[in-house]
Amino acid sequence: MPQQNMPEFIADLEKMGQLVRIIEEKRADELPSVMDAVHDKAVLVERVKDHAFPLLAGAYSNRTQYAHALGCDPRQVSARLGELAHRRIAPVTVATAPCKEVILKGDDVDLTRFPLFLHHPHDGQAYIQDVNVVSRHPDTGLTNWGMYRLMYRSKNETNVDMRNDSHNSRVNAKRYQELGRDMPAAMVVGGPTLDKIACMISFPGVDDWDVLGGFYGEPAKVVKCETNDLTVPANAEIVLEGRIITTEGWVYDEGPYGEFTGTYGGGLPRNCRFVVDCITHRQGAVFQHATIGGLKPGLTDMMLFNLAVEGDIHTALQNAGLHVLDVFMPPGGCTNIAYARIRTRGGGDAKQALAVMLSCSRQWFPKLAYVFDEDVDIFDDDRVKWAQAWRYDPHKDTLIIPELNVLPLDPLGRTDKPPVFMSKVGFDCTIPVVGDYDLESFLACTICEPLGEVPADVEELSEEELTRRMEAFLRAAPRTWLEILKAFHGQPNPLLYRAFGNLRGRLGRVADRRPEYPPERAEAICHVPAAKIAAAARMFARADNAATYYTMGITQHVTGVDNVLSVSNLALLTGNIGKPKAGVNPLRGQNNVQGACDMGALPNVYPAYQSVADDRMRDTFEAAWGVPLPAKAGLTISDVLHGLEAGQVKGLFIFGENPMRSDPDINHVKHCMENVDFTPVKDAKFIVVQDIFLTETAALADVVLPDRVPSRHADPARGHVRARPGAPVRRGLQAGGGKPRRGLPGRGGQKRLPRLRDGQARQGFLAVCPGRGAGHGRGRPGPLRRHPADPG
Repeated sequence: MPQQNMPEFIADLEKMGQLVRIIEEKRADELPSVMDAVHDKAVLVERVKDHAFPLLAGAYSNRTQYAHALGCDPRQVSARLGELAHRRIAPVTVATAPCKEVILKGDDVDLTRFPLFLHHPHDGQAYIQDVNVVSRHPDTGLTNWGMYRLMYRSKNETNVDMRNDSHNSRVNAKRYQELGRDMPAAMVVGGPTLDKIACMISFPGVDDWDVLGGFYGEPAKVVKCETNDLTVPANAEIVLEGRIITTEGWVYDEGPYGEFTGTYGGGLPRNCRFVVDCITHRQGAVFQHATIGGLKPGLTDMMLFNLAVEGDIHTALQNAGLHVLDVFMPPGGCTNIAYARIRTRGGGDAKQALAVMLSCSRQWFPKLAYVFDEDVDIFDDDRVKWAQAWRYDPHKDTLIIPELNVLPLDPLGRTDKPPVFMSKVGFDCTIPVVGDYDLESFLACTICEPLGEVPADVEELSEEELTRRMEAFLRAAPRTWLEILKAFHGQPNPLLYRAFGNLRGRLGRVADRRPEYPPERAEAICHVPAAKIAAAARMFARADNAATYYTMGITQHVTGVDNVLSVSNLALLTGNIGKPKAGVNPLRGQNNVQGACDMGALPNVYPAYQSVADDRMRDTFEAAWGVPLPAKAGLTISDVLHGLEAGQVKGLFIFGENPMRSDPDINHVKHCMENVDFTPVKDAKFIVVQDIFLTETAALADVVLPDRVPSRHADPARGHVRARPGAPVRRGLQAGGGKPRRGLPGRGGQKRLPRLRDGQARQGFLAVCPGRGAGHGRGRPGPLRRHPADPG
């Protein structure tokens, strides 16, 4: 928006429906109540008794006015402000301007020309409230202008409130004080909304007229003052030229004063005195006053501070790498409450955003910060409260930062001047990113939108045909009911629900399926009488302790997973878990299958499932076991049998395993093992079985070795023998029905196994088939469940 003068600005307000005109004359003491009666628009009092100047107030008091001035949507004000704040366009100086139409000096300088009034009951005096102080730094020459207030002292004197050490006018004044000089100043009274927004933005080392031009999108026109070297905007309505008497210091009492906080601030501040040397204004000028305080302080001109803080927060969140969508300071929070809407990507985004929001603004606001997810409209107070109610956990979502800067206007600060600090708090109202949460439970339950007009080509289906098509639609993929309604939009509503009802029993839901399997149906399948099934169920349910034992028939059935789940559910339903003489107890065909695999009884891995093909793993286990290890994976039992049949495997040492029972093709096992012909030469093939029983596999072995048994005494009838390391094998030991076992040459008619040379196993001479209870490298150190390179 280009630079506007006052008549253009008032016309623009009226055009956008943001101006209320008061045509009847009002006394000065009536003006506060007139302004307070209009909170959502500007008000223009055309005639004020005893004064020649009309009064304009509330001209930058709401977000609609801000958005219009910035040329954006009201929700995008903070983002637009951050964008414009970084544009720089140098000003141009013009020879004259409308504010030079009336020039008053000397005895003609009289501030009582303007409609002064007491705004709040406890104010110390009348204030000229809507003032931009223009000053220049004595060393850098950079111009600064910012909003301050002037308390009336006499017809040519005021106080000027400059207490915040972070504000540039005070910085400039302090420097003049150090130099022992009074500071030239020009007070611009009033101005368009865009000028007021721009004056809230300031950067070190940047001239404020360059910032103003950035907001205009063109050079700001400025004009030189009458009594000093300062320049003021050429669209100024009223200008008070003079000197801030910094040589005296901050010694003059001021206030109290009703602040934008809705309170009277803290203490009785002291400020400098401003002496007016010249007044210039446009012929027929309008005296502009900034609304402030009252019982709705968030709906006054001074909430322009919100924009400055919102812009600071928006820019800081972006610079912190956070995906910020909106920043909003609700009017009722009087600049001390801020909301941010972000798109969370990391688990700490919300807390980081809160820390930034509470500390980034040079205005030292806000004191309370809230951060919300992107699905929460932070401009809707009801949605904000909803998110606070259901997404905020006080224990873990509260961030308190102590000793942060605040303005002395906060009565809790108990001081009327800086420095002052206090705690600030942030509230994380976002859905947790980290942790075991059901994220869908946080979704807002919005209302279904209409499905739209029915397509013209929709064919009305019969109930049977609709049921059939709906079933096909459901079988293709999981569907929500809304998806079903959309897919069959246009079919009669009762028919849709009847068709779905027809499918209810075929949806696969356990509760719906259960009535289809009464005991009588189970009897037809398993041939167990229904009465016995019911009696067994009652017996199990009523028992104080009931245990379930099952074998491989449960797990290896085509419905093995459901079988196991059913057994587990039965134990849970009857309370038979976690107590003696109860529980679910699977019985396996081999001892400790899982443990053996953990320990490396698989052909392609070491203990803890470390790959044989991994060079680093192999080096680690070679070092631990003290032997070289092959890089090639070993053979599975099926591969061993095929190798035996093809002559590639020269012998078998089987312990703790019974392939003649466990292999799917027993005839093939028998064929491969009976094809072995033992001859005591280097390339001979033979089978050795070591077991505590004479198993079906042992019956096919050339040599059978005993193994340890728990009992101390042998049971010859069962083939049990006592064993010790190196014990001789008794001649002719064999299982009935097997081929005669041939003995080996030895002493005293006894037979011993020949000593296997170290290289024979490595050369493919011997295939060792341990039972699944055996372990790779048992007794040696092995890195179970830990990477071998992990020193821990």
